[in-house]
Amino acid sequence: MNRLTGGKRLLCLLSALCLLAALCLPAPLSVSAGNTLPGDLDGSGRIDAFDYQLLKAHILGTFPEALDGDLDGSGKTDAFDYQLLKAHILGTYDLAKRRAIPRNDDERFALLSSLRGNDLYHDFDVSSLSASQKTALAELTDYLRASDYGVICCDLSLDHLLAVGCEYVFRTASVAKLPFVKYLCTLADAGEIDPSERLTMQSRHISTGSGILYADPPGSTYSLRELMNATIRHSDNTAYKMLIERFQTDRYTDYLKALGSTYRPSVNGYGYFTAPQIAALLFDVARYTGENARFLQNAGCHTSYAMQIPYALKGKPVFHKYGALSPDDAPTYHDVAIVYGEHPYLLVILTSIDITDTARDEPFRKIASWCDQLFG
Repeated sequence: MNRLTGGKRLLCLLSALCLLAALCLPAPLSVSAGNTLPGDLDGSGRIDAFDYQLLKAHILGTFPEALDGDLDGSGKTDAFDYQLLKAHILGTYDLAKRRAIPRNDDERFALLSSLRGNDLYHDFDVSSLSASQKTALAELTDYLRASDYGVICCDLSLDHLLAVGCEYVFRTASVAKLPFVKYLCTLADAGEIDPSERLTMQSRHISTGSGILYADPPGSTYSLRELMNATIRHSDNTAYKMLIERFQTDRYTDYLKALGSTYRPSVNGYGYFTAPQIAALLFDVARYTGENARFLQNAGCHTSYAMQIPYALKGKPVFHKYGALSPDDAPTYHDVAIVYGEHPYLLVILTSIDITDTARDEPFRKIASWCDQLFG
């Protein structure tokens, strides 16, 4: 019987180890051209360290075969794709949803603020939707693609998100009143202002349009709380003008910066914004739990103007703030809402609809109905 020499014995041992590795491990170099899971480069059905090593080897040039590793849509496979794949494996990025995974409210605020692009985006797994939800999603996406609206809808954890027109810029109109009143609520929480302080209305404050206080005579007095309530509940232009004059916008702008918001109001309290900017500030209202949160919520859930999103969702508590400008200024018609219920969600709809159009509310009602089937 022949005995194996030391060299042959080592060769046999190495061969056996290679065979064992081949049997126990998935083949990372067998790239599936028909793979539909972004980042699953070896076609194993999952995204893991093998895909990470494969992409790294491809970028370094040690695996020159064709590889569908363009994960950021840039048209090429490079180090940016490598970082995205690494972030996915670490749990901070979702390749399927093509966005970061926020871990807390500050990151959710930042994610909403950072949304870009005007093309429609959604991260629903269509295969998991019911038949009616699939129909709602198809109708909603077709409708939005044909529009020039800025629309964002998402649940409060940002597990699901739909957005379109994120770079369109709109006049704020009266939607601007909401984040300012929320800011005043935080000042009251901290004891920096007294909600019972009374202000006297002068002739310069009277502003027609939305609201009820313009009908009162100059010299009428109101507490800050009354003015804040009128500003949200009745979208009162006179009340808002008095509050802006009393508190100015400098510290308010500092507050917005501290939040991480890029929205900057003008000195009169109005200005311009995008759907991501107001969506982030609406999220800030939704997460607000201060001493005056109940007051703010009550005002926003019982408004005088409720013909847009709330009208479509009768039976559900809806906190919202609408905004409108006449065509003489610039056609503007908006509604932003927090829809409460078993699955709370945010809905922002910004448009350039002419408010003299008798069908002006229909787009809001359609979008709200479709979104409620998906998010509600």
